[in-house]
Amino acid sequence: GDQYGITTDFYLEAECADTVGASWGIASDGAASNNEYIVWNGANSNNSPPSNYIRFTINITTAGIYEIYARVDTDGSGSDDSFWVRVDGESPVRFNGINGANNFLWEQVYDSDNGNQLQSYFFDEGIHTVDFLHRENGTKLDNIVAFPKNVAFPKNRTV
Repeated sequence: GDQYGITTDFYLEAECADTVGASWGIASDGAASNNEYIVWNGANSNNSPPSNYIRFTINITTAGIYEIYARVDTDGSGSDDSFWVRVDGESPVRFNGINGANNFLWEQVYDSDNGNQLQSYFFDEGIHTVDFLHRENGTKLDNIVAFPKNVAFPKNRTV
């Protein structure tokens, strides 16, 4: 554990996801944790969620309300700054306009179709899935974490 009471097992490297669909690529960057990240290299899917995704499996040991954070680099272009995010097979939310200009930054998953409403999820004990579906190519994903809602998230953490 660390000072936040969270083990590093909750921090998941994108390049180590349980399922990685076709056209996702692993690339190197010294600013990424473990020096690698994952990026979508195919066509954009701006208007509807695609079937191609990266899946993370999370084993929750304490039931409660969690927030999903992603460590993302958008290169500051404004045109490569989004994913679709689906939790436990529910309808995906459009996670658009991610702040990660020219650097990997943590951002809590929000629903940009509903006023950028921050998303939180009740997880009971056991296995849960978090899927990142491509929306715009070039958006770089380094890590994700499921973090307890009642604990302040350390956005300066590099993992």
